[in-house]
Amino acid sequence: MPTVLPWVLLLLCLFSPRALAFHAGTNQLQSAPTERLILSQVYFQATPSNFNLDDLLSDPEHHHNFKLVNEAPRLLFSEREAIWFFARIKNTSNRVIESILEYNFPLADKIEIYQVNRQNQDIRLLSRSGTDYPYRERAMPFRSFAVSLKLPVAEEIDIFIKIQDAAIIPNVLQLWPLEQFTAAKQRQAMLDGLLQGFLLLLALYNLILLAQHKAKHYVYFAGFFISFALTIGILNGMAFALLWPSYPEINQAILYIVVGANLFCFNMFIRYAMRGLTSFWWQLTNYLSCFLALSLLFSPLFAGGQTRLYLLFAALGWALFSSILLALRLSIKGPAQTRSFVWACVFTLISALLLTLGQAGYLHANFNWSYIPISLVLLSLALTSFNLHQLQISPLISNITAAEHAQYQAAFHQAAEAMFSTTTAGKVLNANSVLLDMFGYPNIEQLKRATAGTSIATTLEQQILALHAQPLGTISRFDARCLHADNHQFWARISLRAGVVDASTNAIVHGSIIDITEQKSADEQLVYLANHDHLTTLYNRYYFEQQLNTLCSQEGVGKGCVLYIDVDQYRTISNNCNRVAADMFLQQLSDTLKQVTHHNGPLARLDSDEFAILLTGKSANEAFALAYKLLDVVREFSFTWQDTIHHVSACIGITEIQPEDNSAKIILEKAYIVCSIAKEKGANRIQLFDSNDADVQRHQAKK
Repeated sequence: MPTVLPWVLLLLCLFSPRALAFHAGTNQLQSAPTERLILSQVYFQATPSNFNLDDLLSDPEHHHNFKLVNEAPRLLFSEREAIWFFARIKNTSNRVIESILEYNFPLADKIEIYQVNRQNQDIRLLSRSGTDYPYRERAMPFRSFAVSLKLPVAEEIDIFIKIQDAAIIPNVLQLWPLEQFTAAKQRQAMLDGLLQGFLLLLALYNLILLAQHKAKHYVYFAGFFISFALTIGILNGMAFALLWPSYPEINQAILYIVVGANLFCFNMFIRYAMRGLTSFWWQLTNYLSCFLALSLLFSPLFAGGQTRLYLLFAALGWALFSSILLALRLSIKGPAQTRSFVWACVFTLISALLLTLGQAGYLHANFNWSYIPISLVLLSLALTSFNLHQLQISPLISNITAAEHAQYQAAFHQAAEAMFSTTTAGKVLNANSVLLDMFGYPNIEQLKRATAGTSIATTLEQQILALHAQPLGTISRFDARCLHADNHQFWARISLRAGVVDASTNAIVHGSIIDITEQKSADEQLVYLANHDHLTTLYNRYYFEQQLNTLCSQEGVGKGCVLYIDVDQYRTISNNCNRVAADMFLQQLSDTLKQVTHHNGPLARLDSDEFAILLTGKSANEAFALAYKLLDVVREFSFTWQDTIHHVSACIGITEIQPEDNSAKIILEKAYIVCSIAKEKGANRIQLFDSNDADVQRHQAKK
């Protein structure tokens, strides 16, 4: 028994935790780093989130529980855990080394960096920051987490970094010289800014396409680029640094909201762009993809940090999976343009995913991923520049019997209405005899040559794009000017409807045309009569009040002025001569006033001898200048009837449109009041409305 006991004690000593404790490797610096240096000896362990450095150092079991991290893997932890990194650095040179220690993970919720000197047991907190703290609390004003280190000669220090984040955590610690670090961050900021600018330009480009073609899928693609630009800004820390540096609480949810919106816009873009070419099963996967994207969008309301991360990966993976399924299906059967389009979508999503991982720091730090933004921009430009309206958006064609086709052709050519078929680019493919007669061409070939590249082809293309954004079977009607073979124009009402035809012809739209020239002329005549005075051809009171009410509804100051003109001698001429003379007098006077007010604003006849001018955006001084010109013209004007010369005088009231003036009635009452005051003072007078004027108050009291 005595001989066995020593062996038992020896085995206990050998296999005790103390004996099995790791030997920490040292990162030796033989000189100050001249470029980025990745520390090779880095250790990690997971602890409860409430574990602090004192607990770690005072408990030998935890202190010796660090494990060497491998180069490739990243570490996944829950929100109830913290990850500790440990690195030992020794200055073996003969000079003091000053450098920057960087941990590049901008999304970390909380990060604490400690420096420990084992010789004198000195513990220094170098930095406590993260996305849970305001941006100004960082030790150095950079988007990554960096601290300044000073290593005396032959001294050895321990670096401890505590990270809390329910995510995949990078494990790379880097040492930089200050100048190189600053230059690298400036270059990265410039590249990030260029990338954000490219993405926003692509969004603007799609909004321009939306304004031109009125197609709904451009809304979603513009939303994709805007939300993706914000996603990149969140991942690389730019959004936190520039947009909400004092509101860290936004960081807890904004990434999942923006990525959810990003994926939803992408899924909806694919659905609308490829509508009619997709099968039921792909539509089902697309619905599920949209559901996952919306779940991610609203996940901050119901899910914790790690659940949101899993939901993020699920939404990204499923969106990529469903897009690849569609690409494979259309690669087997589908038009060539459609195949290139959908594969461009797939590679755009893959590029976006790789770029996202690179910006978040999840990809290898030694590899230059800068080509990913370039690839993404090129693919996206190819995608958005692609003529989406060239795609076969109507359903793939089912087999049509020869008898059915012959019946369709007979009905098409014998119809009493002008009918045609066209491609998505507005190129005419077929037309019946009624349409040929309407346009004045003897055969379809001459009609095709005459309409190719004209305004009617452009109009058809825009209307067809708008039609594609509507449910299948929707009929679109619009009016357009058409050109006859003899070069005279006529108005036509065109109806369009997506149709099912042979896929090889690319004719997916059928249309009909009705000549509405007479109706259009009658409508225009009615509009003219409704807005003009039949005697003088000036605008009438109805039109003037409409324009004035529109101006009143606008916000701001300096809206303009109204001139109210009251002409004398009209009733004298009407009484002493006759009605014909009075009408001729008004016509001649109106022509004279029009010559003065031609470019200033609408001139209207309000009553028998009362006129008004609306000066939009003009001041009272500008209104006075025009009023004096009008009085000079009126003084020089004379009307001759049966050898009798009649001279004319006028009074003008001016009122400025105030912000509180909310109707034409109020403004015209003000102008009428000051015009009446001017008449009381004599002929050829001008009066400006002033609410403090005694005469104005007297007239207002009579109302």
